[in-house]
Amino acid sequence: MAPKDTDKTCPKPLGSRGRGRPRDPALAAKVFVTTLGMLADLGYQRLSMECIAARTGVAKTTLYRRWPNKEELVIAAVLSSLRLPPEPQDSGSLRADLVTLLETLAGGQSPDGRRLAMTTLTNAMRATPRLGDLIRKEFVAVMRHHVDVAFQNAITRGELPAHAILPPFFADIAPSMMATRLLITGEAVDNEFRDQLIDELLLPILQSVIVHR
Repeated sequence: MAPKDTDKTCPKPLGSRGRGRPRDPALAAKVFVTTLGMLADLGYQRLSMECIAARTGVAKTTLYRRWPNKEELVIAAVLSSLRLPPEPQDSGSLRADLVTLLETLAGGQSPDGRRLAMTTLTNAMRATPRLGDLIRKEFVAVMRHHVDVAFQNAITRGELPAHAILPPFFADIAPSMMATRLLITGEAVDNEFRDQLIDELLLPILQSVIVHR
């Protein structure tokens, strides 16, 4: 028998509450999207497996078969929203590679969607410390790998000299500035910001490192 959820403060379900194992092959994606949305609306403490089951129309027993508890489901949902491909594509130039990476980090969402996603992520990490460790392992490490590959590709193409060394903080600049705009200043994280970030900060930093070595 599935563990009981004690939190009864979930909103009314949307649409039908069909029971049993759904035939939808995109079950995980459906559950993840719903979980993230309800996490933003309710917060971690008020969120429950019962709420998610009611909102999605998925049987609670089905949820527990895939995710043994709320923490595991929240972690899986958050990580699914942060997925980067294991290996970056070669876009043909260092600038194009940086554009591709920043577009991937933005996730194709609207400004409000990005702000909501960042707030949800921050709250979830506070409620579930293990999530922070997994994000560092499965997202931050992969993101830094993408930057490393773009840097090495630029050297191979002759855009940067062979002796160039990537500053250790370089990969953290763009995500940090995006988070600052989304959570603190409220300024846009759009294509104009992306281009300014690349052309007026990221590329000049690399050129400065080369000149001063």
